[in-house]
Amino acid sequence: MHSVIRKRQGLPYTPPESKGFLANSQLFTSQQVRKEPFPPDELGLAYGTFQYPKLVNQATSSDDELRRKALAHILEMLRGAREVSSLVPVGIVAALTKSAELQHCIESRTFATAALLPLAKDLNGRGAILAQGSATVGALLRLVCDPEPVVRANALAVCLQLSRFRDGARALIAGGCVAVFVRRCSEEKLADQLAAVLAALTMVTDTEAAGLEQAIKGGAIETVCGLVDGKYQLEQPIPAVCEHGFALLRTLTLGPEQKMLAVSQGVLRVLVSMLTPAATYGIDTDPEALHRVATEAAGALMSITAHTESKEEAVKLGAIAPLSDIVHASHDAEAKQLMTNASSTLTTNALKCISNLAECPLGRKQLRTKALPDLKPLTIASEPLVSKHAELATYRVQWKP
Repeated sequence: MHSVIRKRQGLPYTPPESKGFLANSQLFTSQQVRKEPFPPDELGLAYGTFQYPKLVNQATSSDDELRRKALAHILEMLRGAREVSSLVPVGIVAALTKSAELQHCIESRTFATAALLPLAKDLNGRGAILAQGSATVGALLRLVCDPEPVVRANALAVCLQLSRFRDGARALIAGGCVAVFVRRCSEEKLADQLAAVLAALTMVTDTEAAGLEQAIKGGAIETVCGLVDGKYQLEQPIPAVCEHGFALLRTLTLGPEQKMLAVSQGVLRVLVSMLTPAATYGIDTDPEALHRVATEAAGALMSITAHTESKEEAVKLGAIAPLSDIVHASHDAEAKQLMTNASSTLTTNALKCISNLAECPLGRKQLRTKALPDLKPLTIASEPLVSKHAELATYRVQWKP
């Protein structure tokens, strides 16, 4: 404690002498106390419950250095649930929102947006964000378009976290997130952030009908079709972009008009090719990432080919061969008892596609030769959804007029 007091007074440390209390007291009182004031940017912390309002006040200080130190300290504190519950009642959300939009200070925007993420993950913190109305949500949507990549990434992470909950999705939609996200799909050049935009847009359209309606009217189908086809990037989109793009496309193609709109954009060719993504990305790509791409591609293909006019187009584009390969691989996995609930989603989506394409005479003819031998064993697969859809697919492939 002796050294702590001396350090706070700005005095050099002097080891206490072993001459008893009187000698130590004389040594302590003989020193001159620091006369000059403390630097205004020094983060002097209070103790107990007083530290939280003091930090919140410093987080919006006009002094850049003090504000940055306070925001960095708050970000560190928010790793604990107790600190989150202590900072929320004293106005941390409003303070972070204000600092997040300081255009002249990149570090403040970075720290503030990063600190909003643990709050969005906490029930009380998320409630405080939504209680701000359009203030915090509006700021986040503006920061999604920030020129600094780190700030954009932080804001997107918060939006994605909010969109996982119905009340958060509603707040984002009310703030105009759909138009912002659709626009970012054609403007964002960083692949990881583009994937985050697609994921957030998928969440808000899948959670709320209002978000889905706004996305369709706002040209999301055309934008996503162009995105997964590489029209907005010089290079082939990375697997994560295609994965989330296909998932979004599956959500957007709800009605027959939307399905035919997607077909008119030429996306069926992309979906068929991505049923075997290793041919596009190479065998050195992460197998799990390729599996997720194929799963979402099959899901989007299943959604679009539910419409009669798109079935024949998919068959002509060669969808039967990769779908048959997926079923064959699933048959082998089932025989070796390697099929799991996680890995069976691709099989289920492929079986649904086969059921759709079997309604087309040309598709049914090809499926009888290429897929039927592997379909029948899957009717008794260990995974219930696989066996269910294998039975339906087998029935439709064997059907005769």
